[in-house]
Amino acid sequence: HEFLLRGKNRHIHGREIAGLPLVTDENGVVLAVGDVASVRDEFIDTTSITRINGQPGVAIAIKAGEQEDLLAMTEQVRQYVASAMLPPGYDFQVWADSSVDVRDRLDLLVRNGLQGLLLVFLVLALFLELRLSFWVAVGIPVAILGACAILYQADHTLNMLSMFAFLIALGIVVDDAIVIGENIYAHREQGKRYLQAAVDGTLEVLPSVTTSVNSSQ
Repeated sequence: HEFLLRGKNRHIHGREIAGLPLVTDENGVVLAVGDVASVRDEFIDTTSITRINGQPGVAIAIKAGEQEDLLAMTEQVRQYVASAMLPPGYDFQVWADSSVDVRDRLDLLVRNGLQGLLLVFLVLALFLELRLSFWVAVGIPVAILGACAILYQADHTLNMLSMFAFLIALGIVVDDAIVIGENIYAHREQGKRYLQAAVDGTLEVLPSVTTSVNSSQ
């Protein structure tokens, strides 16, 4: 059984707690805690235990602020962990690093962008003409850099949500670049000037492009 004892005087040491009276007889006989139990000075009433790799540890959460670079902050933390001098028996372990997911998403965005750029250039150069494929391919990094400039001016950050939006928009830009480029080439084949062919070819497929964007959203 468990019994809750409450005393008027607060005691810290085991010998003091052992002297707390439980029962006091009229004859002056006192039954103390130490008569019915063994009182030891120990730290056993632990409500929670943190273990890291099977060893006792303390978890320290480090989070980036709204205007801080998560990747730069993580690099500084790892440098500090690698160079910190700790007493014998103590060491640092890095875990639950959210920058790994951010870096993977960023690498995926860069890889898909380069693949889309190469795909547009090769397809248009192979089936249409080299000059057209070059200018259409240039439009992809211009669109991405333009969106980044707007984010910077609006004081927004490049996070997991915005990078996911970039991945979706990148597929739309690559798809529409091929469609518009092919239609401009078709108008050039009709004998139109370059500027007129670009305007007419873009406006002709613009309703379908708008529909594809809305359906993707």
